[in-house]
Amino acid sequence: MKGKSETTLPVSEELLLKAERLKAVGSPMKLKILFLLRKEGKVRVKDIIEELGENQSKISQHLRDLRFSKLVNRKRKRNEAFYSPTETALEILKCVEKILPKL
Repeated sequence: MKGKSETTLPVSEELLLKAERLKAVGSPMKLKILFLLRKEGKVRVKDIIEELGENQSKISQHLRDLRFSKLVNRKRKRNEAFYSPTETALEILKCVEKILPKL
C-alpha cells in the first residue's frame, strides 16, 4: 500500500530487463522459438522460419526482441545468422514447464 510518505521506486535497468524477459515468455511465438532453440541448439534463421511456418519479417522481429532481452545469442557465419538460447533462457524454460505443466 502506498502511504503519504512512500515515494515511487525508480525503475532500474535490471528491473526493465526482467520485465522484457517476462514479456518475451508471454508470447506464444517467442516461446516456440525458445523451445525450438533448446531442442536443436544452434539454428539458422532460415530453419526457424521453415520449422515454425511464419514469415521472415515476424521471425526476425521476435529474434530481435529475444536478443534485446538477452534470451538468445546470435553468431554470424558469412551471410547466415545462427541463434542459440542463453543459459538464462534455458532456466526460464525450466521454470515455465515446472509452474505450467502440460495442459
